[in-house]
Amino acid sequence: MNSNYYNVEVIIITNRTDYTTGEWNQLLQSPVQAGIYVVYADPSITGMFKEMKVIFKAMQEQPVPEAAQELVGSLVADVKEK
Repeated sequence: MNSNYYNVEVIIITNRTDYTTGEWNQLLQSPVQAGIYVVYADPSITGMFKEMKVIFKAMQEQPVPEAAQELVGSLVADVKEK
C-alpha cells in the first residue's frame, strides 16, 4: 500500500518544545500514575517509597528505541529537575 494513499502528514514530535505545557505535564505524570496503581498493591509507606524509586530507576535505565531517545531523555531530565 502506498504511504500517500490516505494523504496523511506524519509529524514526529520528539522534544519538549513540540508539546504544550499541559501535554508535557501529562507525559511527566504518566509513569507516576501507572506506579500509583502498583503502590496500591502494597499500601505501606515503605512500599510506596520502594515503588517510586523503582519507577524512577526504570525510567532512567530501560532501553529506549532510537526514535524515542530524545523524548525520553527530555522527560527524565525534567523529572530530575523537579
